[in-house]
Amino acid sequence: MRILIVGSGNYVTGRGTDSYGTILPAIYEFNKEKKIVDEVVILTTSKKSAKLAEKKNKKIRYLSGHNLGVKIVVKKKNNFKFSTNHAYSRDGIFCTIIATPDHTHYKLAKDCLKNKQHCLVVKPVVTKLSELKNLIKLCKKNQVYGAVEFHKRFDRQARILKDKYDSGIIGDPLYSWSEYSQKKIVPEKFFKSWISKNNVFQYLGIHYVDLIRYITNSEPKKVIAIGQKNYLKGKNINTPDSIQTIIEWQNPQGISFTQTLLLNWVDPKNTTAMSDQNFKLVGTKGRIESDQKNRGVRIVEEGSYIEDINPDFCRVYGTTPGKIRWEGYGIESVKTFLKDIILIKKNKSLLKSLDEVRPTFKEALYSTAVLEAANYSLLNNSVWKKVKI
Repeated sequence: MRILIVGSGNYVTGRGTDSYGTILPAIYEFNKEKKIVDEVVILTTSKKSAKLAEKKNKKIRYLSGHNLGVKIVVKKKNNFKFSTNHAYSRDGIFCTIIATPDHTHYKLAKDCLKNKQHCLVVKPVVTKLSELKNLIKLCKKNQVYGAVEFHKRFDRQARILKDKYDSGIIGDPLYSWSEYSQKKIVPEKFFKSWISKNNVFQYLGIHYVDLIRYITNSEPKKVIAIGQKNYLKGKNINTPDSIQTIIEWQNPQGISFTQTLLLNWVDPKNTTAMSDQNFKLVGTKGRIESDQKNRGVRIVEEGSYIEDINPDFCRVYGTTPGKIRWEGYGIESVKTFLKDIILIKKNKSLLKSLDEVRPTFKEALYSTAVLEAANYSLLNNSVWKKVKI
């Protein structure tokens, strides 16, 4: 099995941080279990990023105690070619994981699917419904699997929320409310080179849009979004500091309810967690609440500030090099994709059933439709925008 990763940034290797990312550690953990990955090829855009990726990979290999063959290839920007020279498909399964800026996803995913490669794309898969529909057609034509890395679906809290909702304990849904924010280092440092083509709803809010779809199986009907440009504008960064969005949904029983999302990515750098997030779903009989920041583990170190850590997303467990493990719902998301394509190879009929249980490209129609409508609203004086899929 050979795996191609397009991109080598923070989510792949932890570049720019003291951590090691999620995607590459997940593949190490997957291969320690399955022992079927022959090679991982990482495509990046500069010699500098390649060197940083290699440095991170060496550390991950040392900590994992597992020798995974990783090859790093430098390709010029906007020139990623999925040719037979890079397919490495002469043996076993081949798949691609795309972890690049949002505006590059469509072309990369299209090239991948045309070459009949299974594909996992970090969220959002694309920002336009027309593009996503084209990708879905390619998946069907070439009998390949397209999935979105919506890792919150694998969070134990989200799974509990879905189980409780399905049991009917809250009655008919009335409204959902979430506040989700991250440190200003994200737009100022991690995304600075392409920040004008992104916004905080696209980056953070899309997770909770997908969660409502996952939990309630509802369809979006209309969207309104309001944004503010204050702090980042003063840093010559052209994107809103904060966006507030209201979405009207309708569940399969025809009952309408609203979702409110309050988002920002200008939290202070010394706040106690990278992500401050929570989720509420209120109905006619009860409510479900999930505090996804305060998960019960707080670290206080002398000479440092207090840190509320998330032990469930992507954490290193263990302290002895060669014996540690990466665990969490971020890891599980990537591993599940890889396990799915092994099953698909054995039984292609599985492709038809994945839409019911995974965040496939087809399932992403709902979140993409909301994203497109929210972006339209932001650019048009915050008007209500009807959603059509």
